[in-house]
Amino acid sequence: MNLLSGILIVVASFILGASLSGIYARKVRFLTDFLDFIAYTEGQIGFYKTEIMPLIEGYSYSCDNEISKFLKKKYIEKVTDRYFPAECKEVEEFIEGISAMDTYSQKGYLSLVRTKTEKALSAAEKNYSVKGGLVRKLIPMLGVVVFIILL
Repeated sequence: MNLLSGILIVVASFILGASLSGIYARKVRFLTDFLDFIAYTEGQIGFYKTEIMPLIEGYSYSCDNEISKFLKKKYIEKVTDRYFPAECKEVEEFIEGISAMDTYSQKGYLSLVRTKTEKALSAAEKNYSVKGGLVRKLIPMLGVVVFIILL
């Protein structure tokens, strides 16, 4: 019985380590997608002077990532009762900021948000490589230690 419970603890610790490490990976993926959305917005505003709703529609139909899915549900399908990830709040604030400005101000705001997001992405990548790696390794080792204690 101790052997079975120990094996279950070790398996659970491997799963927990992988899922907690996935939090860091998800943050990196979100920030990478957000930089892509910022670049798309810069191009549409800088070259075509696109308004915000056609810009959102164009991005949500041309890309397949979490931000495009969020934009499609929130702004096109107008789903309000659905739970969206916390990171999507940044996208909403970005869209509100862009829609309230003229073209000249938008370019400055886009540059500011791009710089801020690049710094956040750099920090998130470092956290993923350091903390994510530690979590992936230490939690399973803790499970093995508990397994050994149970034996």
